[in-house]
Amino acid sequence: MAHEAPTLRTIETAIPARMDRLPWSRWHWMVVIGLGTVWILDGLAVTIVGAIGGRLTESGSTAHAPRFERGATDEMPDVPAGADRPTGGER
Repeated sequence: MAHEAPTLRTIETAIPARMDRLPWSRWHWMVVIGLGTVWILDGLAVTIVGAIGGRLTESGSTAHAPRFERGATDEMPDVPAGADRPTGGER
């Protein structure tokens, strides 16, 4: 039983061969700007909490928060937001 050699053919497509040739649309700009905005707001929130965290533990503070409720903001000033939280299930 003889096998035939497969015939090679060219497939025409409108998809660019390289990722950098793909079209960039308004939707992509909205995602980039939205993520950038959230990133800035998250950094601002972490900065504000870090600035007032020490005040919250003072005995005369109206919003007195014990040290264990504040987290580890004093020991880890350079850690990104959320890095001190567990990533899976309750601990």
